[in-house]
Amino acid sequence: MKRLLSFFIALALLQGCKKLDTVPTDYITPETYFNTEADLNAGLTGVYSTISQGAVYGSFVPIYLVFATDEVVSANVTASSTSDILFNRHTTATSEMIQFWRILYKGIYRANLVLDNIDKPKMDSARRANIKGQALFLRAYYFFMLANNFGAIPMPLNSTINPDNLNLPRLPLKDCYDKILADMVAADTLVNSIDKNKISGRVSKSAVRGIIARVCLVMAGEPLNDASKYQMVLDWAKKVDNDPALPNYHALNPNYSQIFINQCQDLYDIKECIWEAEMYYTVGSVYNTGGGSGSYGTRVGIASNDTIGRVGTNGYASSKLFFAYTDTNDVRLNWNASNMYYSGINELFRTYTQSQLARFPGKWRRKYETAQPKHVQFSQTNGPILRYADVLLMQAEAENEVNGPTQFAFDKLNAVRTRSNAQLFTNTGTGPYVINSKDSFRLVVQDERLRELCFEGLRKMDLVRWGKYVSSIRALAAEYAIKSPTSTSNTALQQLNINTSERNKLLPIPQYEMDLNPLLYQNPGF
Repeated sequence: MKRLLSFFIALALLQGCKKLDTVPTDYITPETYFNTEADLNAGLTGVYSTISQGAVYGSFVPIYLVFATDEVVSANVTASSTSDILFNRHTTATSEMIQFWRILYKGIYRANLVLDNIDKPKMDSARRANIKGQALFLRAYYFFMLANNFGAIPMPLNSTINPDNLNLPRLPLKDCYDKILADMVAADTLVNSIDKNKISGRVSKSAVRGIIARVCLVMAGEPLNDASKYQMVLDWAKKVDNDPALPNYHALNPNYSQIFINQCQDLYDIKECIWEAEMYYTVGSVYNTGGGSGSYGTRVGIASNDTIGRVGTNGYASSKLFFAYTDTNDVRLNWNASNMYYSGINELFRTYTQSQLARFPGKWRRKYETAQPKHVQFSQTNGPILRYADVLLMQAEAENEVNGPTQFAFDKLNAVRTRSNAQLFTNTGTGPYVINSKDSFRLVVQDERLRELCFEGLRKMDLVRWGKYVSSIRALAAEYAIKSPTSTSNTALQQLNINTSERNKLLPIPQYEMDLNPLLYQNPGF
């Protein structure tokens, strides 16, 4: 599949260098295509290629949706257009944000092409249904990424609409989410179970159900605040576990670090890693010429040289993340906020108290990459979209919101902590690991999501839905101003703090789209 993905991504990158065209030219026309099952599958691969492009999971999610939060502190204070989003100083003309919008809408157009031609070839009905379900779900997921980052959006639902000139109004946000949810629910009846796919790079019933739970979790929080969706979170997350065809199929990898080593080595662990973004690079290519896609470990990682795999000193795990690990036996502490650093090619280790505010984010480590030679900018490390640990934490969070801190909620929370050798939470006795109220359990789950899912592109989504995005940046900046006032990290964080306000919960609608489409309006503050 990666070979087909690389073809579609390279083609899309070449087209992305051109000015806006009146007719999309990066895709085969339905008049001459979609006559066979192979055509539909090739078209579906084109839909998938959107995920792996640099403008989406290649760079935007693991870099731009990570740095402007409280889980990473930038080590770079140089003003440049490519760092604008990292410091929330982006404008309606910031290129990375524009490409995020454009590539997602191109992916939606490709999905519409497949859906509009799904009945054209003669083929087995079950295989047709599986293709249709994947295209329907991917279109809904791309709409979800847009709505979560831009708010109310236009929603083109057929391939006659030019993705470079939508000429559609922004639908009310609730209507957007209702349509996203309806299409995902429909896809659940069509796609294969994950054991038939055998890889994490394809949409399965488990992926659909887990992402439906995530969508409902977002709808339950700000800005929609539809608390009734917590029950749906619970129902759909439980379906990941309770599929009659695959009872208790999914499980946590017993070794936390192995999850990410596997991703560095392009190895699938479909019991934990339910859905991943497949990455690639072409050996010998030059950065920004269409030669690669993945940035996991290359930009948010442990600073290292070309022998190990180049990573610049781009950022550090934040103090918020470091001190969230209240149990020093938690194996995630030294893996995610790495106590290891390089001196040349030699690995050195810090003690717990050393350089607490200058630990590198170590979730993906280039020394484990097997693809050779290593690219200076890209990697084939796959990016997590949905892990089983997230499903468990969604169940814990939703159960608490619906029924309070029940034993079921504790069991799901503690399953994640057991794997990490962390002290378990209880509702009896006294001490820091005792939870005796709904409010205190909510706070614990919020911190657990940070401890478990850091750097996976979910933190801003979580902070926004909890109503804590701006306050989290304020609190982190205040802490660094006291604890590390002369550091580059503090300088960078104060820039982020100054630039951050309520408007930054959303990205602005790209100005080029506003100029083309008179039916649009801009987000507040831009």
